[in-house]
Amino acid sequence: MDGTLFDNDVLYDLSIEKTFQMYNLSLPVVVPRGTSLESYWDIILQHNSPPPISYRQWAEQIHISCSSLLSKEHIRLGITATLKKISEANIPQTCVSNTESKTIKKNFAKTGLKNFFAHIVGRDNVLTGKPTPIPYLKACEINRRLPSECIAIEDSETGIISAKEAGLNVIAYPNKNIKNCGFSKADFIITHATEVLEILDLNYLKFK
Repeated sequence: MDGTLFDNDVLYDLSIEKTFQMYNLSLPVVVPRGTSLESYWDIILQHNSPPPISYRQWAEQIHISCSSLLSKEHIRLGITATLKKISEANIPQTCVSNTESKTIKKNFAKTGLKNFFAHIVGRDNVLTGKPTPIPYLKACEINRRLPSECIAIEDSETGIISAKEAGLNVIAYPNKNIKNCGFSKADFIITHATEVLEILDLNYLKFK
């Protein structure tokens, strides 16, 4: 659920756990952060008899639950100011996520972030999601840029693998739940969103 922008992993986990309780599902393995719901479902099916719910119904319940709980207060510290300064520098921004695009748009509208992103590449916009490179290659194509000309900001190992395999430079921005696990492939690791501005050399732009 776009953990690079939102501090909402707890909401995501609670929503998934709720469906496990409702449908008596179990999962004896740890699913990596950033895994698409489609891949998550495949893992569930490996460890459970066919559940009394379809994948689409299950995913929709999780999206509805997360979106209903999400608010501006869940935006990670410094994100809004950083997005604003990047926009002021006329650098196009694209959201690349394993979440479906309609959910991303709804979350952005609800939290006031929608105007910062020129494009959205959701799970429904590509044949395969992260950790394959396809989502980021799609984003580069949309922006008419070579992967080497682009920078991805990711909070999960799944996303970092996707971006690096696509040929992008990667900034890892761990959240408080994931921390630095599996981020060795990233080109940079930051602890605050505004550090992105230093990497992009945009600190000459004053906060407004």
